[in-house]
Amino acid sequence: MARAGKTDEEIIEEIKTRNTYYRLAVKDIIHLHEQGVSNAVIDYMIETHLQAVRDEQQRYDNRYYWHHYHNHWYYHSPSVIIIRRR
Repeated sequence: MARAGKTDEEIIEEIKTRNTYYRLAVKDIIHLHEQGVSNAVIDYMIETHLQAVRDEQQRYDNRYYWHHYHNHWYYHSPSVIIIRRR
């Protein structure tokens, strides 16, 4: 997209539209820079990976909840209740 002459804003908007994340190694960043990709786009691509990690952590944290018991708060996984039909 950078070689096609798109602006940084257009490239970043396309990345947002695709809803993807990029896990870039140093050699990938160097390659992108050599291909003419701007620092702003590369920084945004790096940020997509960080946001994906944050989102995954939030999904994990949402599986647990806070429980108040005897003036203390406890953090634990929800109880599982199995109901058997007869």
